[in-house]
Amino acid sequence: MKAVIVSSSYSYLERVELLKEYYDKKGCDTKVLLTDFIHANKSYATWEREGYVLVKTKSYRKNISVDRLYSHYKFAKDIEAHLNNMEVDLLHILLPANSLAKVAKKYKEKHPEIILNFDIIDLWPETMPINKFKKTYPFEYWRKLRDDYLDNADKIYCECDLFAKVMHRENDKRFKTLYWIKTNEPIASNPKLHKDELHLCYLGSINNVIDIDYIVRMCNELNKIKKVVLHIVGDGEKREELLQKIKETQVEVICHGLVYEPEKKQAIFDECHFGLNIMKSSVCVGLTMKSLDYFQAGLPIINNIQGDTFDMVNTYRIGYNGYQTVVEQLDKLGYEEYLQMRENVKNMYEAKFTKEAFFKQML
Repeated sequence: MKAVIVSSSYSYLERVELLKEYYDKKGCDTKVLLTDFIHANKSYATWEREGYVLVKTKSYRKNISVDRLYSHYKFAKDIEAHLNNMEVDLLHILLPANSLAKVAKKYKEKHPEIILNFDIIDLWPETMPINKFKKTYPFEYWRKLRDDYLDNADKIYCECDLFAKVMHRENDKRFKTLYWIKTNEPIASNPKLHKDELHLCYLGSINNVIDIDYIVRMCNELNKIKKVVLHIVGDGEKREELLQKIKETQVEVICHGLVYEPEKKQAIFDECHFGLNIMKSSVCVGLTMKSLDYFQAGLPIINNIQGDTFDMVNTYRIGYNGYQTVVEQLDKLGYEEYLQMRENVKNMYEAKFTKEAFFKQML
């Protein structure tokens, strides 16, 4: 069987590699059509690897722009041309770009015998913090580019349960949740916790989807109970705004900058009590990549997003949903109880977010 995986985002490479490994192990001859444009730093990939084709992609500078939309449209047209020159028995397409759904529909109509799998990694435009614009024509059209062609798929994977609910597909048996996972091995944890202080960690990009005011209010409230130290691991266009607002409180801030070395990152996590999983309420997401980093490190979270993560916090006791709960519970939280919370995080991670768990879900 000849399998083809398509991704318009270089950010999805880790998932693409897992899918290729899975299909290869099932005996498929697997090819990957992948963008060569790296969204994170707006540069180009130039590597060569057996089984992978880097598809030349138009660059763009702004994340929300006409140039980006055109880049995705052009990529979809180029993928259509590639597919028309390939033998395909199974087509696995990662969405977005939403325009790829229409390409898949056209190819399925020409070759109805193929297996078509969609893999919804993000909901555009639902995940964008632009509530007042989401019902306008351009964004409705953008959403329909995905939704109007879902019925052509044999199976539809989603990166979290929340996505099926948002698309009103909870009862569609073709939908299956396939969580993101971490493929690197976890670093051994050796917590060095400050018992008289509360150390919090914010990991990741500090951008327009982060609820900065929520973080500042939370730190300020918690600081009235116990001295708070906020560790920031990352950078972004909203970094200075966050730092300026935190400075107006009495909260101590330690900026670690961008940290890529797993051992160094784990050492920071081992000094912290909780990781912050805080986003604006207008953002539609059930599980964040930063939360996977926290889980792998055995770090409980303070969370304000709904859906999957909210349910995991309650079910597995791996932290708190909302900072008001932390304010109420902080004085009552015993050290042994807290250590059990860290153990709960590790157990949940092993059950849900390893390569073995990923392949089991694919089966």
